[in-house]
Parts: sequence; structure tokens; C-alpha cells
Amino acid sequence: MEALNRFSDEEKDILRKSWKVLDRNLNNTAYNIFEMIISQSPDTKQLFPFIKMNQGGRCREMEFHALRFMQVLESVVKTLDNPETLNPLCDNLGRVHGRLSESRGFRTHHWGVFIECTLFSFSKSFGTGKFYICREENSSPDLYFKTSCHKV
Repeated sequence: MEALNRFSDEEKDILRKSWKVLDRNLNNTAYNIFEMIISQSPDTKQLFPFIKMNQGGRCREMEFHALRFMQVLESVVKTLDNPETLNPLCDNLGRVHGRLSESRGFRTHHWGVFIECTLFSFSKSFGTGKFYICREENSSPDLYFKTSCHKV
């Protein structure tokens, strides 16, 4: 978690403001992330045997799991000033998800798919309007979320 301490106050502020935008449509953004993950990398379906895909409707199990994922990200945003408080949560997630490589065939490339689908969905939620103030030309919420995902 010490990597999160490297964010400047301005970067933390951008993440917090960005999260407020994401929070407006959290359920749909979360669902779209997982739907895209499975669409882009069909072999990820084996990682989620509890998900029963419905034709023509939303999968309740996927919706639940996707929302849990977003709650973890929300926890990160809420604790940017004291990221050490995330250690128990991250330890638990590591234990649970660490077993996936053995039990369900998790592969390293799944991380990349997961991060890219998340960032794509975030970018889509942010749209083209500038709702934040940045001094740097290349500053954007999805850039900071990308940095967060890679640092964590």
C-alpha cells in the first residue's frame, strides 16, 4: 500500500472527484466491466463458475460480484490518505484470489484484461466533458486510476 502514498494531493483529489462521477452509475459501470472481461477473454468465464449467464437479461451473480469489485475500489479511494488501513482487505482478497491459479486456471494475462476493461469502462463513464481541473496536459482520471491499478 505504500505505493498509494506516492500520489500527490492533487492526484488524490482527481481520484476522489472522478469517483464521484463513477458513483453516479456504479451498478451499470460495474456490470459493464465484467461483461466486457468475459466478452474480451472468454476463458475468464472459468474463473466465475457461480455466474449463470442469462440470455436477454442481467446475470444477478455477475452483478453482485461486479459491485463487490467496485466496493473494493471505493475503499481504495476513501483511504487514499491512510492506505495502510487497506492491508486486512488486501490480505483477504489475496488469499481468496490467490487460489484461482490452481483451482480455476487463472493466468497472468487475466490481470491485463481486467485492468484494461476496467479503464475502458471508466473512460466511457467520464465521457468527453472535463469535470475536473488539471494543470497538466496529460492529467486524466483514467490515467490516475490506471496508475492506481498498477501500483496496487
